Amino acid sequence: GSRQAHGDSGERAMGASFSDRPWLTGSTTSRTGPRGLTAFIRACMAPLVCAIPVTLAAQPGDPALTEMDFFAELPVVLHATRLRQPVADTPASITIIDQAFIRASTATTIPELLRFVAGFQVAYPSGNETTATYRGLGDQHARRMQVLVDGRSVYNQMYGGILWDIFPVTIEDVDRIEVIRGPNAAAYGANSFLGVINIVTKDPAKFPGTSTRLDAGSRDTVRTHVRHAGRSGDFDYGISAFYEQQDGFDSQFDDLDAAHVDFHGGLQLNNHDRLEFGLSYRDADTERGLIAEPEFRIDRDADSQRQLLRWRRARSPDDEYKLTFFHNNQRSGAELFALTMSEYLSLLARRPVSPEQAATVTGRPDQILGVDYSYDIDRYELEFERTQRATPDLRFVWGGTYRQDRASSRGQLQNGGESRDLWKAFAHGEWEPRPDWLLNIGGMYEDHQTLGGFFSPRLGVTYRLNARDSIRLVGSRAYRMPTFFDSRAEENVFYRDGSPASLVTDPRGLVRFDSLDPDPERIDAYELGYFGQFADGRLSADFKLFYEDIRDLIRDLRLDPDRPSTFLFVNAYDARVKGAETQIGYQSANDFASVAYSFADTTLRGNAWSVTPIPRHTLSALYGRKLTDSIQLSVAAFYVDEMRWLGNGDPIPSQHWMDVKLEKRFRMDPGEVTLAFAVHNLFDRDNITFRRENRDERQYLATFRYEF
Repeated sequence: GSRQAHGDSGERAMGASFSDRPWLTGSTTSRTGPRGLTAFIRACMAPLVCAIPVTLAAQPGDPALTEMDFFAELPVVLHATRLRQPVADTPASITIIDQAFIRASTATTIPELLRFVAGFQVAYPSGNETTATYRGLGDQHARRMQVLVDGRSVYNQMYGGILWDIFPVTIEDVDRIEVIRGPNAAAYGANSFLGVINIVTKDPAKFPGTSTRLDAGSRDTVRTHVRHAGRSGDFDYGISAFYEQQDGFDSQFDDLDAAHVDFHGGLQLNNHDRLEFGLSYRDADTERGLIAEPEFRIDRDADSQRQLLRWRRARSPDDEYKLTFFHNNQRSGAELFALTMSEYLSLLARRPVSPEQAATVTGRPDQILGVDYSYDIDRYELEFERTQRATPDLRFVWGGTYRQDRASSRGQLQNGGESRDLWKAFAHGEWEPRPDWLLNIGGMYEDHQTLGGFFSPRLGVTYRLNARDSIRLVGSRAYRMPTFFDSRAEENVFYRDGSPASLVTDPRGLVRFDSLDPDPERIDAYELGYFGQFADGRLSADFKLFYEDIRDLIRDLRLDPDRPSTFLFVNAYDARVKGAETQIGYQSANDFASVAYSFADTTLRGNAWSVTPIPRHTLSALYGRKLTDSIQLSVAAFYVDEMRWLGNGDPIPSQHWMDVKLEKRFRMDPGEVTLAFAVHNLFDRDNITFRRENRDERQYLATFRYEF
C-alpha cells in the first residue's frame, strides 16, 4: 500500500480560425527508427504530412527577402529569458501551443496537449492521476518538470512535479502554453530541470465575454465549465467555475470528483501602473488502490489554493518594474489503516500471530494500525523584477526573490515537517553586437537553506541567416533540489488513536520509505539548433542536436539489510543523453498541421534500472482541416517507443494510436454554438499506460460549447 502511494497572452479570441495566428515549434533532425515505427509512419503519418501544400518563400541559396519577411507576425515568447523575444532569438528550444493549436488539436485536457510536444510522454498511473515528462526520466510525480502558471511555480514541494487532479486550470482557461524543451534554471531557478511548462491563462481584457462547456463520455466522464470576463471602468475581471467527475480503470479504485473556482483581474491605476490579482481554489475527492487488493484502498480528500498580487509599472516593453507576491497551498488527506497489530506481526514473523500473542508482545490489545499519507504544504514568495534597455543594442532583466516553503506530515516526514527559506538573484542580458549576431547570457544564484548556494548559468549565441532563419548554440546548467520527501522521508506506523506503533524492524511485505538526505541533481545541457519560417510565415521548423550530462539522480533503493522492506532515497545513478529533435508546423486559412519527433540515445551508470527507462523514439502528428466554413476535422497520431516509468511504473511496450475529432459550429444571435465528438484510440489498440493493468482502450467524448 505504501509503495503505491509514492514513486521515484495570446492575442485572439477563442473563435479564431486557423489563419488567425502563426504558431511556433520545437526542435531536431529526424533519424530512421525501427521497422515498427517506419511502418507506422507510412500507414498513419505520411498521408497527413503529404497533405500539407508547402510552397517555400525562399529556396536554399536564395537570400532574397519578400515583403512578408518584414511585416508578417513573428512568434513571440514570454518566458524563455524573462524578456519578450521573437522565438528565433531565444536561447532555447520552444514549442508554443496557442489558440489555433488548441482548437485544431484533439486534446480535451492540458496534459493531452503535451502529447504534441517533441519528446514528451504522458501516462496515467490511475484514472485520476496524470503524469507528463520529457524524454522518459519521470515517474508518477514527474518531479523533473517545472510547471508555471502565469509565471509562478506550482511545483509540488512534497513529492515534486504537478498534481493534475488538484490543478485549478482547465484547457478552457488557457491562452497559450510555452514549453521549453530543456533546462531553464537560469530564468526560473531550481527544478526547471528537464523542461518547463509555462501556462498563460486568459487575460480578461483580451478575452471578454461568456462561455459554457459541457463534456460527456467514456468512463462516466462529465465535465462542466463556465467562464465570464468583462470590464468595469479601469477594472478588468474574469471568473470561471469547473466541475468534473469520472470513473477510472477497471483494475483500480480511482474515481474522481472535483470542482474549482478561479477569479482574477487587473486595475489600471494610470498610464503606467497596474495592479493584478488572482485567486483560485480546487477540491478533489479521489480513490487509490487496486481492485485485487481491496484492503489497501485509500480514500483521498485533497485541495489546492493560490493567491497572487502583482504591481507593474511599464513605460515601454523594455522599461518595466514588477513586484509580485504569491502564495500556494496544497493539502492532501489520505490514511491507510488496513491491518491489525496481529496481522502486522504475522508479516514480520512470516507465520500466523494470534491477537492474544500480539497483545502480549506490545502490551496493548490487538487493534488496527496503519500509515498516514496526509500532508499540508505552503509556498510564500515575494519577487522583484526590473527590465531595462541600456543601449539600442543591449537590454537586460534582473531581480531577486525570497521564498519560504513549509511542509507538515506526521506520517511521512521526519519530526512531522520542515520549512525551508530560499533567496534568489537573477539577471539576463541580450546583446546585439551586429545585426546578424545575438548574444544571450544570464544566470540565477540560489541560496537554499540546509542545501547551500547554487549557480545556474546559460550562454546562447544566435546567428541570424536572415529575418526569419537563425542558428543557435546554447549551453546551460540546472539543478533539481530534493523534495521534502526525498530528503526527509520517514514513514511511521500509527495506531488508530494516533499513538506511534514502535517495532524493532520492518515487516517483510509492507513497504516503507526513509532518506539518506541526498544532494541536488545536476544537468549540463548543450544544443545546436535551427529555427526558420517559410511560405510567408505559414510553415515553421525547429531542429536541434543535443547532449545532456545528468549527475546524482535520486532514486529509492533497498540498502539496509536490517530493514529489507525499507527504501532509502539516495543519489544513485547518472545519465548521458544525446540525440535529435524536430517540430514542424504549418498553418493556412483551411489547414493546420504539426509533426514532432524526438530521438534520444541514453546511457545510465550506477544503480539504475535493469531495463532502459527512456524511449528512443517519440513521434506525434496532427492534421486539422476546415471542410466547410462551419465543419472542422482533426486527426492525430502518436508513437512512443518501449519505456519504463520510474518509481512504481512498469516496463511498457511500444505504443501507437490515433485520435480523431469532428467539430460543427452554429452561428447564434448572440454568439456561437460548437458541437464536437472525439474518439481516442480510434482502432482500439491494446495499449497500456504506466502499469500493466492500466488498459488504455478506445474512449469517446462529446462536447457542447456556447460562447457569446
